[in-house]
Amino acid sequence: MKNRKVTSHPTPANAASLRSNARPVIGFLCPRVNYSITQELWAGISDVVAEQGANLVCLAGSGENLTDESLDRRAVLFNLIDPRNFDGLILWGSALFHHLEVEETLAFCARYRPLPLVSIGNTLAKIPEILVNNYQGMYNAVVHLIEAHGYQKIAFIRGPEGHPEGEERFRAYTDALAAFSLAVDPHLVLPGTFLYESGVAAAKILLDERKLRPRTDFEAIVAANDEMILAVAGVFQERGIRKPDEVALVGFDDSPEARLALPPLTTVRQPMYENGRRAAEILFALLAGKEVPLQTKIPTELVIRQSCGCVSPRVIAAGIGSIQRVTQPLATAMVERQEKIRTEIARIMGASATAAAWAGPLLDSLVADLSAGPGDAPSLLSPFLVTLQRALRQAAAAGEDIIAWQEMMSVLGHSLWPYLDEQQLLQSLDLWQQARVMVSEMAWQVQSNQTLHAKKQAEVLREISHLLSTSFEVEELLNVLVRSLPLLEIPSCYLFLYENPARPTEWSQLVLAYRNNQRLALEPENCRFPSRQLMPEGLLPPGQLYRMVVIPLFFRYQQWGYVFFEAKPREGNLYEVVGGEISTALQGALLMKQEESRSRQLQTVAEVSTAVSTVLDTTDLLQRVVNLTKARFGLYHAHIYLLNESQDKLVLAAGAGEVGRQMVAQDWSIPLDAEQSLVARAARIRRGEVINNVKANPHWLPNPLLLDTCSELAVPLIVGEQVLGVLDVQADQINYFTEDDVRIQSTLAAQVAVALKNAQLYREEAQRVQELAQLNADLKAVQAELLRQERLATLGQLTATVSHEIRNPLATIRASAFVIDRQTRDRGLGVEPALDRIERNITRCDSIITELLDYTRMGKLNPQAVLFDDWLQQVLDEQTCPKGITLSKEMAAGVEISLDPERFRRVIINLIDNACQAMLEWRQSNDRSLVLSIQSKVVDQKLRLSISDTGPGIPPDVLPHIFDPLYSTKGFGAGLGLPIAREIVNQHSGKLEITSELGKGTQAILWLPLLRPERDKE
Repeated sequence: MKNRKVTSHPTPANAASLRSNARPVIGFLCPRVNYSITQELWAGISDVVAEQGANLVCLAGSGENLTDESLDRRAVLFNLIDPRNFDGLILWGSALFHHLEVEETLAFCARYRPLPLVSIGNTLAKIPEILVNNYQGMYNAVVHLIEAHGYQKIAFIRGPEGHPEGEERFRAYTDALAAFSLAVDPHLVLPGTFLYESGVAAAKILLDERKLRPRTDFEAIVAANDEMILAVAGVFQERGIRKPDEVALVGFDDSPEARLALPPLTTVRQPMYENGRRAAEILFALLAGKEVPLQTKIPTELVIRQSCGCVSPRVIAAGIGSIQRVTQPLATAMVERQEKIRTEIARIMGASATAAAWAGPLLDSLVADLSAGPGDAPSLLSPFLVTLQRALRQAAAAGEDIIAWQEMMSVLGHSLWPYLDEQQLLQSLDLWQQARVMVSEMAWQVQSNQTLHAKKQAEVLREISHLLSTSFEVEELLNVLVRSLPLLEIPSCYLFLYENPARPTEWSQLVLAYRNNQRLALEPENCRFPSRQLMPEGLLPPGQLYRMVVIPLFFRYQQWGYVFFEAKPREGNLYEVVGGEISTALQGALLMKQEESRSRQLQTVAEVSTAVSTVLDTTDLLQRVVNLTKARFGLYHAHIYLLNESQDKLVLAAGAGEVGRQMVAQDWSIPLDAEQSLVARAARIRRGEVINNVKANPHWLPNPLLLDTCSELAVPLIVGEQVLGVLDVQADQINYFTEDDVRIQSTLAAQVAVALKNAQLYREEAQRVQELAQLNADLKAVQAELLRQERLATLGQLTATVSHEIRNPLATIRASAFVIDRQTRDRGLGVEPALDRIERNITRCDSIITELLDYTRMGKLNPQAVLFDDWLQQVLDEQTCPKGITLSKEMAAGVEISLDPERFRRVIINLIDNACQAMLEWRQSNDRSLVLSIQSKVVDQKLRLSISDTGPGIPPDVLPHIFDPLYSTKGFGAGLGLPIAREIVNQHSGKLEITSELGKGTQAILWLPLLRPERDKE
């Protein structure tokens, strides 16, 4: 193996925000810390860092899963790492980089140069790596299933595609099968991602999609990690598939969940704690300038338990078996064999530092007990049992696996028994029985304590979750957190929020500092800092030795900030849960704050819009806008540029204050193609643009009259597709404007643009009103018949122009009425009736315009085949018959016709409305019953639809003119309802007839051709 020599690099003092003293600062980059294997790695690193007297910061980049979608969220936290803040970094490469291409991995690692880096898992980045023997461990597991159990139909759940460790484990599976001449069955190879959900999916593919049966089609399943095979076990349990009787299960990792499963899981032990230790040891060797190998391989171990069908090896090891007696004295033999016994204990106990430390004392006390002879001391004061009890207490305090000490008892027993005489052997069996009971009691106590601790912690977390979920202000949220941290036994916590969540790497703000069970007072001027410092300088107390974990705060893809917890590695799940609760609460609190701010801003926009909506003089209008905008939004400056007629220059039309007046007087202008102008750029690209630090932007165009500008926002004034100008606002603080400000100012700019357009239209409308008045005077001089003919002749030409030109002032009138209504509401001024009359007359005018447009723009039909009676029923269902009118229906046509449903719907509604209106007006002077009758039937191979009323009827002198355009005897309307109806019927190749009798009512009859003529009845 090729070695290399790396020297440490000094850290500049001006980047020492994490340095409370001269201690080295080590960073550990990993995904979420709620996984047990992450915690084992972290614990191994933490122990070595503590031994070296250094500080450790675990950066849990997080993300829901290790998927491409979560990469951005992890990258946000990892992008805050400034190499000047750390002395070295340990990366969990196999978890962080498996989804990246080689070039992306190299780029990720390069950002932290010149720091020394060590990776746990393969990175291909030519940095020292800690690797486990994935291949041999998985190979041994598959061979065990074949040799020990005779299984040949073995399924395999793979890791993520392209993941180096996952691919090694799959290769071991295929090679093990090949070694026994077993072919790889594609139906038994299943996709996986290392995640629990993929294990569930794999089980369902096997059973439901591929319809394979346990014991018959497959005898065992091996997964590339424990989490996936435990998911499979869960699915099998739900379906009543017995393990290992019907199918054997084998995993990889030896997670705590694997040991606690029922049955306990046979798996390959990946020494995660040792991996972490070795990574940290190599990093400190690099810092000391020593040579280290590029790769360090750590062996794996097959751990046989019951899920494969075996009896627990611990049970087998607990037996005495045959003893080959040796005559050598016990004390002498133990001196000679002590190192060998310690080595064997270290092998079976793995990461147990306590077991390694106590192996010698236990052996010595045991020899002393057996050498003393029986009866020399009461059993409760046995040196061996006293020593064992102390060792177990220490192991329990360290969070180690107590039940594994049963194996240690077996090693000690098998090492001693050959040297004992008969009496000593009997005495040792008593000690062994007592020792095993002591180990079992301690394991039960630890398990009970952990269960109780987890229960209490869960209760606290539920209460915290409830309190945080109902905290809608940031300060209230922080108070809840401060009250909760002591209950969670978290000694210190520092919470930071990004100043601009859209640009998290720029600036952050310290909002909470909690240490030694109390909240620290913050000085606002010292709370703001560059995000890449991770925290303000001097926040950590001098001389502090700390272990921190950094949890990002985000909700989906919305970044809020991050939180530092003083941490214990094996409590990783706690920090993830608390971080998640804080994130969710922040989402509510900050969004509430944003909404309140947005509401105030929108209220300001409405106020400005209201103030200028009635101003028709352009100069006055724009000056009011900039003055109000500057004052209401608390800005340094505001001004408006308008695009000139040649569309090549933006001319300053209004500016706030004395500076604005001077600039207007100087005819200040900006060429539209000016590259350095934010104003010109906003006009060119037709959207809002921001520069939040103008002094640091080489492309910003400074203004000598506005020397204190730090941030600038420009939004175009647009109506339809036309750019009228630009609203430009400026602040005297850097990083002042957010995306919300862009939206708010864009809304204001749109209102201003409409006001500008309205002012222009008003002038044009005033001129047109004069022209129309003159035209009206000329038309009055023409005879009545010529007037009617002239109306018809010019109707098509006038409709489009008149409707457009009248609707614009109508809109202005309506908007003005709305403003008056809002300003006078609840003041008791008595203007409501007048405003109602305005609204009714606007609606009336609008209806007239609509009828004119409909009559002159009678387009092509969009015919469809419909069952007429059903269609008619739908139309009637949508109408409400006025109170006092009885509806009578007799629909017996039962035929299909071709009609445009929407166009013809208008004919029916128009005729019904005319009938109802006539009856309602007549009811005021007549007590006759009012009936609306609708009847459909087929007559002479045509559809006949009649709509009749019991109203007053139509006078004989009026009846001949009812289809004349613009003819009306009503006090409202344009007289186009019936002409439009008849035209629509004509377009359907039909006919509309109106009959009427004074005092009895009116009947409208519609004739329409059938889609399929009915056959003659036999």
